[in-house]
Amino acid sequence: MKRDYTDGVKDNVVFFTGKEVEKTPTHGQETLFVVGVHSSKKIKAMAKKNNATHIYLGANHSMKHLGGEYYESLHNIIKVLLEDYCVTLDTPITPKIPGIDDLLQNKKFTIVYALPIENIMQIKGNVVIKLDDSDYKATNPGVWCWSVKDMMTEQHFTDWVEYEKDKII
Repeated sequence: MKRDYTDGVKDNVVFFTGKEVEKTPTHGQETLFVVGVHSSKKIKAMAKKNNATHIYLGANHSMKHLGGEYYESLHNIIKVLLEDYCVTLDTPITPKIPGIDDLLQNKKFTIVYALPIENIMQIKGNVVIKLDDSDYKATNPGVWCWSVKDMMTEQHFTDWVEYEKDKII
């Protein structure tokens, strides 16, 4: 992904650092951002070297093409990283990732489901995010709907300029 960093515009970055700017449980933490899948040993070494307290997996939309063959190794990588760090996994909405329920039992783990909606500021009318179930009365007591207009407040917003403070390593 081509984007701005403190050292200029790049499109081939694998690791970078900065403060977590998104309004998540790890907001403000010194973060190692990881593009793609790498060994837990390599990630831990990079995090330690850069004084990170938080590791953000799936940076730069790098999980959007991730196939199911990576899920087991990703689950194992996250388990190892959680021994010493807070961990966020940024992923598109996919079929349920095996082992995700176990990971979510750890308060240091956050999953961010990315839902791209282009040109959202120009959309007229009603757009609703629906938290649904796999089928009628399958696993949830019902459904939850949230108007995108209600979501789009300063409290939940991160301006693109905030991302430009990240430093490539």
